[in-house]
This record gives sequence, C-alpha cells and structure tokens, in this order.
Amino acid sequence: MFSHKIAELLPRSASVIVDLSSIEMIDSAGLGELVLVLLWSRACGRSIKLASPRPNVMETLRLTNLVSVLEVHPTLQDAAIACRQVRPN
Repeated sequence: MFSHKIAELLPRSASVIVDLSSIEMIDSAGLGELVLVLLWSRACGRSIKLASPRPNVMETLRLTNLVSVLEVHPTLQDAAIACRQVRPN
C-alpha cells in the first residue's frame, strides 16, 4: 500500500516527505519498500525525504547503512525546508 501511494504522488510532486513519527519499528520488508520508492523517485527525477523517525527506526536505518542513501530529517519542518532549498532543474 505504501509504495502504491508513493507511485501516485511522485508524478505530481518534486519531493515527497514520508512522516515516520508513528512507526515504532521497521523490518526488512519496510526497508525494502523504502529502497524501492527511493529508486522510483530517482528514476523520475524526484526526491523522497524521511522525517521524524523514532530512535529505534533511526538505529535500524543506521545499522543497515540506509542513512547513506536516504535523506532523513529529524522533523517534518526540517524535511519541508530541505524540499524548498533544493529544486531539481
């Protein structure tokens, strides 16, 4: 369901922010979905920004080294600011 919603949003938006604040844990299937939407966004020339991950979700992103390829922001406001700062040409 997550990847389908992102697929709907990508053609209409330069950036999509994914609010992780209500996610208590993330497993390999969830990590796979994040990587999938990252690949889709890059193929479309769009960006995906993750916002407000809880500490254990952030730790999983660090342990899997996904923080090196996913753009993660501590708050929704920080992610929104990042969207405004960098616009694709």
